[in-house]
Amino acid sequence: MWQDDLEEKWLRNMSLSGWHLVGISSLIKYHFVKGDPENYNYKLDFVYVSDTEDYIDIFENAGWEYIDKMFIWRYFRKHAKASETEEIYTDNQSKIDRNKSIIKMLYGALLINIVPSSVFIFNYLFKHDGIQNVTILNVLASIVLGYAIYKIKNKMKY
Repeated sequence: MWQDDLEEKWLRNMSLSGWHLVGISSLIKYHFVKGDPENYNYKLDFVYVSDTEDYIDIFENAGWEYIDKMFIWRYFRKHAKASETEEIYTDNQSKIDRNKSIIKMLYGALLINIVPSSVFIFNYLFKHDGIQNVTILNVLASIVLGYAIYKIKNKMKY
């Protein structure tokens, strides 16, 4: 979530090796087709809207090819000139707004994990019930989500 730039670089390197993304299914299962090496820039867009024609048209009119979606992430690619990378957001405010949307979603997920964790930890401390595996998972998820929020906030220093 906070490392979309690394995923974009990985997809670009796959295309440079002749493996081109053609779709995504289930939970992070990428589908590639073998072909000639191509220099594509891949970009991910985080968006709550459904794939309306207008939304896709905006990107296609700017030269981006829509590939697929995974949850609320949309995958696009565009042929790169030499070694340049091109952004789908051309102004800093759009990047900031996008990252704020991601952070809001992460805060919601963090809250969903912190509440049960607190209840389970309270029961463990005061009722001496055994700590449950779900508690450990909730705490770990909360740590990961908190770290993701921290990393995205650091990215927003444009």
